[in-house]
Amino acid sequence: MKTIPLTNSDLVTIVDDLFYEELLALGPWRLHDGYATMAMDTCWGYCFMHTVVMQLAGHDLTGVTVDHDGRKRLDNTLRNLRLATRRQQNMNRSRQRTNTSGFIGVHWHKQNRKWHAQIRVNGRRKHLGYFTDKIEAARARDAAILAGPDAEFATLNFPSEAA
Repeated sequence: MKTIPLTNSDLVTIVDDLFYEELLALGPWRLHDGYATMAMDTCWGYCFMHTVVMQLAGHDLTGVTVDHDGRKRLDNTLRNLRLATRRQQNMNRSRQRTNTSGFIGVHWHKQNRKWHAQIRVNGRRKHLGYFTDKIEAARARDAAILAGPDAEFATLNFPSEAA
């Protein structure tokens, strides 16, 4: 592995030795929204390094996106990158800043005066139940996610408890 400096910050991105020279030859890389990017004629404004790496590795990106496993945005090695559908990539999101429960998929339901757990399945919300304890609601959300087809992409509230 080698590092490539990002011109507009003190940070670097990690890449495989195999792609180092080619990525360096493309020009200067910079930090944008936490990702390594650069201006290219073939992109609308800028290209993401993780997309370029997967193209250099010979992957067809038609209908898929490139996802950082574990959300390590500046690790652009093949071991940290995977192909994903938009739905799968959305499952790898972190807790939103506006979240008040502290857990993904859990919010306070005013009418019932309980914690409400839910997930999204095929773009629709799936109600998992109302709970007096928000930790119990978060565990119910994690269990429902782990039972789904794209569990490997999901960000869990309690990753250490996943079997």
